[in-house]
Amino acid sequence: MLSLSLESRGWVYVLVLYLYCFLLHRFLPPWQSKPGYACDNSSGKPLQYRYNAFYVLFFVTGSLYYLSSSTEYFDITDLMTCYWAMCRAAFTTGLALSLFLFCRGIERQSKGLVDRGTSCLTVNGPRSKASSSNDEFDSRSMIEHFYCGIEWNPTVLGVDVKMFNYLIGAVVLACNVMSALITHLQDSDYVCSNAMYAYVIPMSWFICEYMWFENVHVYTYDIFRERTGFKMSWGSWFFYPFFYCIGIWPIVEHFQQPNSSNRPNGDDITTATAAACVGLFFVGWVLTRGANLQKFSWRHQKQKTFLGIQNETIPHSQLLCSGFWGMARHVNYCGEIIQGLALALPGYLVSGSYVPFLYPLYYILLFVGRDIDDDKACREKYGKIWDHYVSVVPYRIVPGIY
Repeated sequence: MLSLSLESRGWVYVLVLYLYCFLLHRFLPPWQSKPGYACDNSSGKPLQYRYNAFYVLFFVTGSLYYLSSSTEYFDITDLMTCYWAMCRAAFTTGLALSLFLFCRGIERQSKGLVDRGTSCLTVNGPRSKASSSNDEFDSRSMIEHFYCGIEWNPTVLGVDVKMFNYLIGAVVLACNVMSALITHLQDSDYVCSNAMYAYVIPMSWFICEYMWFENVHVYTYDIFRERTGFKMSWGSWFFYPFFYCIGIWPIVEHFQQPNSSNRPNGDDITTATAAACVGLFFVGWVLTRGANLQKFSWRHQKQKTFLGIQNETIPHSQLLCSGFWGMARHVNYCGEIIQGLALALPGYLVSGSYVPFLYPLYYILLFVGRDIDDDKACREKYGKIWDHYVSVVPYRIVPGIY
């Protein structure tokens, strides 16, 4: 493999990784198989998912580590060497998938097989008039259909494309982080810096925890409100795995060479600062995971309390207004932004580079726009009930501020 040119290696890595992930996801048994939240628009039955993302993550990263440590044909640090070549390959494959889904969607639409509502059919039963309206879909141009997508939850060769997109993004992100970590360790005679600890610990938790609880994510905004198009497919195949790790590169570059005392060259952050960064990340994680689990426990497990707190709702609705959801209407978004900030800080503090802050900035832009869209959809769906909810929970994302 190492005898190939850098560009060729990058393409081979991407194509092999993506194919390997597909085969594992398609044929590894799921750790559970429960109906989801979204329904098939033709049958009206809940979609069935293969919850095996954590197994796929384990097999892929384990395979790469084994090949790197036991053979001379592959070195895992070469993923970092071929980073930009891999970016070009992932950009192209994500674009190809988007074009395929667009053409497939056009064909299915011509046959009347596409649900044109503003949100997909869910297990909650018949949709509201606003949710089933075709106006939004019909008003879009071809470019908008390509970007946003045409089908809600397409299936290809027995695999739900939307769920596979999330899996691909997380697994390849983990591979990139692992490559950068091992590069860092080799450059510093296997003495890991505090800055790298402060980044790798929360990022590893972010990836593993996300994939372990993947069943919870089938009830989130992405599933019932976003179609599967360029935004989601190209985003998951290219942007997610190659942009989300942007905070680790300044750390690797800063500690490029070891010094004579067997410590990484250059100033490191203190242990206390590293611990503070990790602590900040988990503050955000508690907000995000806590909010998502509270909603999941209330709506789909019918639990009356969560963490000892009574689940309270706005009358005549399922809109939670207690616990995490009493803090802000999208407090989970606040948690995601805090996690992004925590992952940017180690790279900035150790190198002075502002590049890592592109990661939390992306989250801010993403979630503010998503909040506005969700607010509009909920106002159309709930009417005066939503106005009452806004008066009870006035803050959108950041409690006490916004």
